[in-house]
Amino acid sequence: MPKRIDPARQLRTESLLYEVVRDGQTIEREVHTMRMRLYFEDEIRRLLTGAGFREVWSSGYDSNTESSDRFKPVVLARK
Repeated sequence: MPKRIDPARQLRTESLLYEVVRDGQTIEREVHTMRMRLYFEDEIRRLLTGAGFREVWSSGYDSNTESSDRFKPVVLARK
């Protein structure tokens, strides 16, 4: 199923297809649409500190990467 990224709205939309297959035949099919908001590292830090977190660490963010992989940082925060 296709996925779409809207950079202006920082939104990723992906459709997931689930099938129940019995004896080689599809007997049930569902499509679910998942929307994810994308944040840049500085936005995540600002949101977390605004929510009262004093210590924020992040890794895995690469602003030089030309793909959607740069939007997948790991963030740890402590209040």
